[in-house]
Amino acid sequence: MMNKKNCIMLNGMARLSCIIRNIKEARRNLDFVIDQSNYFIVQGQSTNLIQVQAKASCENILFVEQYLRSSVSEICVRLDGFDPGQMDPIDYISSNDIKNGIVDICRGKKIVANINLSSGEIFCIKPEQLSVGKDKPSAEKS
Repeated sequence: MMNKKNCIMLNGMARLSCIIRNIKEARRNLDFVIDQSNYFIVQGQSTNLIQVQAKASCENILFVEQYLRSSVSEICVRLDGFDPGQMDPIDYISSNDIKNGIVDICRGKKIVANINLSSGEIFCIKPEQLSVGKDKPSAEKS
């Protein structure tokens, strides 16, 4: 069953995540600039102005990234079916998640639910689903 409200919110989360991806790329590029620009000679003077400004820009971009990640988390906790007592909010939807159409929701390091990006539904993973492929119960062995 499709959850239209969740789909709209997930679409917003995906758009913010795309911006986060671009910001991460910008930070990587600024890190490269910082590494390449220790000192330059400009008008006969040694200067680290480029490096200082690039570092400041990197810090500003990091602030924006953290703000966007918290925005994604805030949307996540408002999804129908999200249980904050059992689930940690996601703060980013990867391009791989978008390609696969499924986002894992964890509690700590354990996956406890999935979000279907097409339907907007959240499906809890029961403990017995986590042990798929392990030994069958002893009653089936006899």
